[in-house]
Amino acid sequence: MREVADDPDQLPAGRIVGPPPGATGADWLDWRQRGIGASEAAAVLGLSSWGSPWTVWLAKTGQTSPRMPSRAMKWGSRLEAAIVDAFGEETGAEVTHRQAWVEWRTRPELRATLDGIATRDGTRGVLEVKTTNGRDGAWDDGVPVSVQLQVQHQMIVTGLPVAWVACLSGGQDFAEYELEADSAVQSAMAEIELRFWREHVRRMEPPPVDSSEPTGLALRAFYPEARAGSVDLPTEAASVIEELQEVKDQIRAAKAREVALDNLLMGWLGEHDTGTLGGRPAVTWRPTVTRRVDLNALRKELPDVAERYTLESRSRTLRLVGKRQWRDSDGG
Repeated sequence: MREVADDPDQLPAGRIVGPPPGATGADWLDWRQRGIGASEAAAVLGLSSWGSPWTVWLAKTGQTSPRMPSRAMKWGSRLEAAIVDAFGEETGAEVTHRQAWVEWRTRPELRATLDGIATRDGTRGVLEVKTTNGRDGAWDDGVPVSVQLQVQHQMIVTGLPVAWVACLSGGQDFAEYELEADSAVQSAMAEIELRFWREHVRRMEPPPVDSSEPTGLALRAFYPEARAGSVDLPTEAASVIEELQEVKDQIRAAKAREVALDNLLMGWLGEHDTGTLGGRPAVTWRPTVTRRVDLNALRKELPDVAERYTLESRSRTLRLVGKRQWRDSDGG
């Protein structure tokens, strides 16, 4: 893809390559697929709550479908133009190049789709727009780490010295934050991202499995079915199995202790709904009403209806075989 020729502003380190006239969402996905975008940087670095190196690898190697936008993401897109306008009004900044596709000249595998480039008090910088529900506490201490990494990636790609993050919280609270380029962070990020692209995406070699929840979800989705047969595990699997068994034993012991402590408190409370310490409420035991369909009765009285609305789900369950069995098998 060629650099956009009529761009009046030359970026210090990047080139604007799109969107070309008539570009579609499919064109953008195709371009994005051929590099690492800013929103994927935190996942590649293992510092994202929604993704991991493994999930990005699956996506970049075409082994999973593009992530479908959630309701929150859709509303964020719908509100983006209004937030950009609000940022301009609140700060006096001029915003150009909305939704520009930018590639790093040094290594075009690193790329970004910008919400805009803002000029404020004579300084040009990246503008990133965010929305949040204001209830999850993610922004209580300022810009979340994943977003900080996102805009540092954008500053790598563009070479711009500053980024502004405009955030609309709860649909009514507007705040804007300024983040400066950090050369040490950017150097480390670029090295990790480019190594990931070179050693894993280009070579079709999966990255190491990590301990993140997104990786676990991706593994379950990528390997939904099991086929008969066995595979020889690496030698370090023995210590992994030992540790997992210990963790499961600890969880069982903790659950048993939880039941014992629950019972003790319920015995003390008796028919009272609140227990106090020093005159202050410390524990409550109150009724909870739960409504659910009696599936057994429904299947008995209206079997056709029950069958019609029964959803079948399949999943694989990881279970440990008795320790003595595998220990004896290798002479341990």
